[in-house]
Amino acid sequence: MGVQRGGAADQAGLRPGDVILEADRRPVRGTDDVVAAARDGRAVFLVRRGASQEYVGLAIGNTQ
Repeated sequence: MGVQRGGAADQAGLRPGDVILEADRRPVRGTDDVVAAARDGRAVFLVRRGASQEYVGLAIGNTQ
């Protein structure tokens, strides 16, 4: 998976090269885990970026 410029992941602050370690506090084994976590339009990812880790929130569309 990649980060599409202007897409939801880009707007959330994800960057090319980020490694998603957790999606909604669950370990990520592959892209299916990431997609499943975001299925409801929102997710929180634990991301490894270089030598650091941070949480990134993702919201897609209208998630009221």
